[in-house]
Amino acid sequence: MRRRHVYLDLLKTLAMVCVCMYHFPMIQHTAYARPFGLDVLCLRFFRAFNAVCVPLFMMVNGALVLNRPFCFKKHASRCFFLLIGVYVWYVLTQVLGHAWQSGWSYVAENWAGILRSAQYLYEYDGIGTSHLWFVQMLVAIYLIVPVIHAGIESKDGQIQQGILFLLGAMG
Repeated sequence: MRRRHVYLDLLKTLAMVCVCMYHFPMIQHTAYARPFGLDVLCLRFFRAFNAVCVPLFMMVNGALVLNRPFCFKKHASRCFFLLIGVYVWYVLTQVLGHAWQSGWSYVAENWAGILRSAQYLYEYDGIGTSHLWFVQMLVAIYLIVPVIHAGIESKDGQIQQGILFLLGAMG
């Protein structure tokens, strides 16, 4: 059994707390609605401090994913189920958003368009999906993990430089 890295658990917990605090409505709205003063400056600083949440979360997950032996079959299975989850979540977002906004009859009449929007991961008739921006980033990272892992495992400097160049060109 592998040893648990408690510091990574703590960093991941900190990242999750920062995500919650970053999206905390009181901070988001009051920091921009009131006249500028020390309290507003503190709220803006607090929000900026919590903006480390996504890079920190991705760094910790990268440390966990890239620190173990790579199995392509297991990785492909994870990618497949992640993509299924993404599509299910997009469909749920669209269906529940339209049901909330326009009623279930609208969903029944427009189900084909809603499913088509999930197929291409875009919004349908005003129900946005921008709150799921991180999911597309996560899928992209999972798809390039084999390339990153090959660069880490390689002892050949030219292969590592080529992979770094490729990743830099994609960025």
